[in-house]
Amino acid sequence: MLQTARRRWRKALPLLVSVGLMVWLFRQVPFHAVLAAALQLPWQVLVPITVVMVLALYAWDGLCLPAVYGTNRSPFGYLAAIRARGLAYLLGAFNYELGEALVAWRISRVQKTSYIATLSRSVVLAYHDALLLAGAGLAGALVADDLPVAPRVRLLCIVLLAGLLAAGAAIALLPRNLRRRFEATRWGAWLESWTWSRSLRLLLLRVVYYAFFGVYATAVLRISGIELSWAAMLGTIPIVLLAVTLPSVSGLGPRETALCVLLGPEHREVLLAIGLFMSTGQMLSRLAIGLVNLWLCRGRSVFEE
Repeated sequence: MLQTARRRWRKALPLLVSVGLMVWLFRQVPFHAVLAAALQLPWQVLVPITVVMVLALYAWDGLCLPAVYGTNRSPFGYLAAIRARGLAYLLGAFNYELGEALVAWRISRVQKTSYIATLSRSVVLAYHDALLLAGAGLAGALVADDLPVAPRVRLLCIVLLAGLLAAGAAIALLPRNLRRRFEATRWGAWLESWTWSRSLRLLLLRVVYYAFFGVYATAVLRISGIELSWAAMLGTIPIVLLAVTLPSVSGLGPRETALCVLLGPEHREVLLAIGLFMSTGQMLSRLAIGLVNLWLCRGRSVFEE
């Protein structure tokens, strides 16, 4: 009974987070003001650049995923990677965690390996992403003089970086006997083939990946009349991307809340309209990619190579 209740709570949590945050935001900003701001957005420009951005991220992910999941025993190529990511968008368009779980499931079937062992590499990817985003956010907050919440962003990034580096150091400095025992588990199987050079390669790939989104977000904000320095953008966008990983429906709620909190009360209705556009545009674009991949798999299981 208790286990069933927990399972239902986990399923409902993303929806509750999105609805709760959106209700809070619309209590701060009247709906009619957000609607008026949305009608003023240059849709004819924003829609195509959103589609291009999602396609660019999708294509580049085909390079990132093999860097994480590929091994000498179980290589993983570009086409298999974009197919896995494309099919995962069927769920990932609505929920980030479910999308990553489906990527791991698909790859484990293709490589004929343990799902848990494959899922552990998703944790490795998330670790590198968090490290990169926290570092970028800290760099931006250190030099931005037009970001009102820069001190809070610095504190958040320092705490997050300290925790991440401590966790990484704890694994790197494991005594040999404990390291072998950890490698023998399904959650630690990734450690056997992981190297510092592999981490560096993955970080470089993810820098380009998030640069696509950074350029896109900067363009959307500036086209919509929100002028900020590059330093302020660097201190803002990584934190928004970290917020989107919270349980939610396609980042709806956390994305808009982060934008409004980080960039202050001025133009809040425009920021909320932009956030809603980003959430909806990315969800529909990713869902379209997922449906195309599903159509390409017609007549056979989506888990077959």
